[in-house]
Amino acid sequence: MGDVREFLEAMRDLTVKAAANWGHSEQEGFLYQTYEDLLLTEGQEWKGAEARVEILGPMKNCYGNAGTAALSRDGWSYVEGYATSFMPIHHAWCLDQDGVVVETTWPEPAEEYLGIIIPLPRLRQSLLETGYTGVMPSDYLNQHRLLKEGIKGEL
Repeated sequence: MGDVREFLEAMRDLTVKAAANWGHSEQEGFLYQTYEDLLLTEGQEWKGAEARVEILGPMKNCYGNAGTAALSRDGWSYVEGYATSFMPIHHAWCLDQDGVVVETTWPEPAEEYLGIIIPLPRLRQSLLETGYTGVMPSDYLNQHRLLKEGIKGEL
């Protein structure tokens, strides 16, 4: 494991460097300056070899597929982060009641997963406030709440 972590470190460093080149300083009141930093600090890693596939919806709808599954199944969790197939891709998946990755969109599990468990109340709130199923992709509509607060305090 480590391809996703290396990718996120490179993306974080690139984003910070680009912001500095554009004259942007660190955001005051933000716990994290980038989503990559959030994932690297608060995220967890899972091996794809231990995952199972339970496709619950169409390709390219990972946030909706995983969100629907997590909200409708007892004991399941919703996770957003990055997963690798041929390269790291922003993705959403579930954990079942035993903490096993459930791939709800792709026909094969990723090689590795790195993400944060989004508490279901936060998922519901984000959906109601933004109309989008992805919490990280729509976080700008919530004034970057994830970057300001992180997620660990809610677990």
